[in-house]
Amino acid sequence: SCHKGVYMVWFTLIFFFCFLASHFMMVGRTDPTWAIVKWGLISEETYTAAITPFVDWLKSLALIARQEHFKQHPDLLQTYVTMALQFVGWVVSLVLFIFLVFICTELLKFVQRVCGLKLPVIWPDEMRWWGR
Repeated sequence: SCHKGVYMVWFTLIFFFCFLASHFMMVGRTDPTWAIVKWGLISEETYTAAITPFVDWLKSLALIARQEHFKQHPDLLQTYVTMALQFVGWVVSLVLFIFLVFICTELLKFVQRVCGLKLPVIWPDEMRWWGR
């Protein structure tokens, strides 16, 4: 017999495993190109045009903060920029995923409460349910 809260436990466990997998992917790769570029959703030119100002800003920030260190080890500057881009990409994708879950939650709440359609699945109708 499935109790009402069992689905939330499974959703939370699945999201936790996805969170761990995203960490392993972030640590294990050396290419800062986002997955949406590799999948072809955004062209390489658009990605380069959008990311170049951020890369230049990171390089200038690193050179200001550790000027002598990066002059002695110029290869470490590219490693620093790659790590920063991977972290920013991970945070942006996490925020977009949470926003997508929010939109789905609100849409299903609208369908259930306003339209009066009862779905055969139990889905949280508020974001705070995801944290329980």
